[in-house]
Amino acid sequence: MPTDNELDHVISSWLEDRAPNRLPDRVLLATFERTRKGRQYGGWRALLRRLNVNHFFGGLAGVTAAVALALVAAFAAGGISFNQPSTGGESPPPALTQTYTSAINGMSVSYPTGWQLRPATAPWNGDEFVQQDSAFADVIYASETDSPFIALASMPLAGRAFDEWSNAYLAKLTGDDPTCASARDPITVDGAAGVLSDPCLVALVSDGQRGYLIWLYRSDDRAWFEQILSTVKLLPAQAVDGPSPTPSSAASSSGSPEPPLAETFSSAINGMSISYPTGWQLQPATEPWNGDAFVQQDSPFADTIYASETDSPFIAIASAPLAGRSFDDWSNAYLMKLVSDDAGCAATRDKVTVDGYAGIVSDPCLVALVSNGQRGYLVWLYRSDDRAWFEQILSTVTFTADSPLPTPGAAPSE
Repeated sequence: MPTDNELDHVISSWLEDRAPNRLPDRVLLATFERTRKGRQYGGWRALLRRLNVNHFFGGLAGVTAAVALALVAAFAAGGISFNQPSTGGESPPPALTQTYTSAINGMSVSYPTGWQLRPATAPWNGDEFVQQDSAFADVIYASETDSPFIALASMPLAGRAFDEWSNAYLAKLTGDDPTCASARDPITVDGAAGVLSDPCLVALVSDGQRGYLIWLYRSDDRAWFEQILSTVKLLPAQAVDGPSPTPSSAASSSGSPEPPLAETFSSAINGMSISYPTGWQLQPATEPWNGDAFVQQDSPFADTIYASETDSPFIAIASAPLAGRSFDDWSNAYLMKLVSDDAGCAATRDKVTVDGYAGIVSDPCLVALVSNGQRGYLVWLYRSDDRAWFEQILSTVTFTADSPLPTPGAAPSE
């Protein structure tokens, strides 16, 4: 009867004599991939133990080493397979086997079999935040509660730039969750360029006339989301639009006219002048603004003009050198602070011109941000929702760009 050492020697000698000295590359690659995913076992002896071969050998003491060699040869030739147990990894996402076409939003998308549909019943204005129960969103979901869903919405841009619209929407998204758009990557959907936010998987694209939103919620599987996006077809001719937004009323929300702008204030710190109502009080800035700190009524870098000390409307103005920073970068960063303080603050961002310089005005929180190419200027009307009156105030603003202004960290000149 051969001993263990003799058996080891016979098997090793046979393998060295008969086995090839190198496996083909395709076999190596397949082996590496399979062993990477499965548990590891300690050589041929461990494999035999999994079949209780040691017990088998013990019971058949008269069997010679030739039987063991036959078993090993059969294993080496592929006649015996040892199937690895499943590692229990994540299940793949469901296949996108069904297609839905929205009669309101003018787009189609594929989705998994068994998911339920809730079509949109009204057009989207492009500013309201999309939710699972939004009347203007087509929602496709796995189950009624706590399951992933796909939401679709679209609206006419009506001359609004895609960057302006998409930045405004993503500002709402980060206002609801500051980590939502940590990454914003360029993307193309059905030939239309746009942006994809991550980890909150929202795609915003435009065909030049409409803005389209596709959202995958309660899933962080970006690869699957991109598969979903690859099935989207934009069908603008089939979209239904709502009434055009109406301009703001010239009267205040209380119905009474706003006071006339009879007085003028010029800021020595912020390099701008503005008109305001008679009787309002002045609180001049005492130091320059860095352009990033959030402007408040008591900010030392803001000139504040107010009706009374407490709970009354006020106008705040501030400015800072851009120092090579683009206006879009600066204004978007500031508006993101604004919506993080109040998610509804920049529901719309419209183009505005102040003293000949271009900028944007946010609504309903009435903040105007403009630039002359060198400095960024802020004008804010607080505790008033009268957009028409705010635009009257903006029409009185003059920038004194030629005057020397203090810079952040430096004391103002006497």
